[in-house]
Amino acid sequence: MHWRSLSVLSAWKPHTRAVNRLLVGRRHNTIYSCSRDTTVAITRTSEGITEPLELCGHSLNVSTIAVDDEESSLCSGGRDTQTILWDLSTRQIKAKNTTAQNVITCSKWVPRERVIAQGSEDLSVKLWDERTGLRTPAQVLRGYIYFPLCLDVTEDGLYLLTSSKGFNGVGAEVRVWDRRTGRQLLQFDGHQQDATACCFLPPHDSGAESTIDLAPAIPTPVSASKDGTIKVWDVTSPPSVICEERDATAEMYTSIASLGGGVVLVSSFTGSIKALRFNLSAGSLERV
Repeated sequence: MHWRSLSVLSAWKPHTRAVNRLLVGRRHNTIYSCSRDTTVAITRTSEGITEPLELCGHSLNVSTIAVDDEESSLCSGGRDTQTILWDLSTRQIKAKNTTAQNVITCSKWVPRERVIAQGSEDLSVKLWDERTGLRTPAQVLRGYIYFPLCLDVTEDGLYLLTSSKGFNGVGAEVRVWDRRTGRQLLQFDGHQQDATACCFLPPHDSGAESTIDLAPAIPTPVSASKDGTIKVWDVTSPPSVICEERDATAEMYTSIASLGGGVVLVSSFTGSIKALRFNLSAGSLERV
């Protein structure tokens, strides 16, 4: 789909049941997806849509996938409590971990590292090092009351962002973690229902700057929720909101992606996609 015109460029059906996550691999013009049909699909788009390749190894709903920068490895996780690491050149399993109660909800590959961040219904975020064969997490972040539904990682790999389950204004918080210390730095409250999606804006879009004397600045977090709001949070004055967009029809948002230039795309349960631009000087979200 072309995000400006919202016109459909190509359509295909790599799964037999609902798709949970999509990732676009720019290096090989590949689209990775996972589904309730328990499979991961790999679709090459360089010469038009081709027949998807399947990765089969899960026994239940595959809820999330993450791919490294080189697109040589893929990590999948789901409701079967399995974390599976795949070799994308051979489409074979490289490593597997099964941990009781580790019902996996979200994941993200840490840029330029061999590490995967993973959120779970066991109220934790785990960081797995690919080089250890998934024997045990390299780091575990705890302190959740409501489990994380989505996470993002800064380009320098220092900070993690999560958004959580919630109901009637309880939970649904957005948290920022310092990966170096394993400590939570910030928490933003304000969503009334599940905070289903979150992302960092690129530093140059959010005014975040690093100095020699100070730690790298935390980029601006954005979150979207089932309560029909999209919020841009102020990291300099938590838990303040810089601005928010509230949908008049009470759309329940499902995912968010940052395109750069302050632009974010937000999808909803009804299948609609919105494009919004964060205007830093005006402190506002504007329709694109």
